[in-house]
Amino acid sequence: MLLGCPRWNYHVSILAQLVTFPALVVPAWASKNFSLEWLEASWDSYPSMNFERLFLYTMVGYLTKDFLVKMDALLYLHHAVCLFGTVCWLYASCKGLTCFIFGTMILELGSASFNLWTLYRHIPCSRILYMMIMSASNLIAVLIVLRFCLFPEPPIGLKILFTTSTVGLAFMRQKVCLQGGFESKPQPPTAKTETIQTHQAICESNLRKKIRLEQGRFHHERSSPSPIA
Repeated sequence: MLLGCPRWNYHVSILAQLVTFPALVVPAWASKNFSLEWLEASWDSYPSMNFERLFLYTMVGYLTKDFLVKMDALLYLHHAVCLFGTVCWLYASCKGLTCFIFGTMILELGSASFNLWTLYRHIPCSRILYMMIMSASNLIAVLIVLRFCLFPEPPIGLKILFTTSTVGLAFMRQKVCLQGGFESKPQPPTAKTETIQTHQAICESNLRKKIRLEQGRFHHERSSPSPIA
């Protein structure tokens, strides 16, 4: 377990964040010749939106998966909001669909850097990469949502939901990033850690005593005169 979450879940998440999501978003944009107009698209903007729809379906499954594992209560709430927003975009007919898709992929790349740092903190460059990628993903996500707010078509309720959830999420992620990235002092040992260390010290002391007794017995036997037959 790492931070209250199974270790295998980190590996599954990294696979989705670094491979699956980009493998859907990049072809979606490439099929529109990487046009900047794609970032303003709705479901009716292009004849084919298969990759975009597949991304949202994959995102729903990805978020649902995490409700089956043990996590912090705040993470459950975060994923519930993300799941609700994803389902909303499956049925929304206004511009901003691809803003959500591209922004979500960017945020997930930042999450991947956090997961990698959590698994491999012993690697010196992991902290720097985590802070750089996470900060960049948060900034890009906020810029995307500000661009979305300039669209005239989306209803005000959707703008409020999209903006507050994205900006709030980016703020909390950046706060955690800075706190974890600049953390230099080791955490004080917990009561459980101290108990384990005490038990190990007692076991090592007993082992040393046993070794000294065996060594003393061995030297005594060697120095004792052999019995005369």
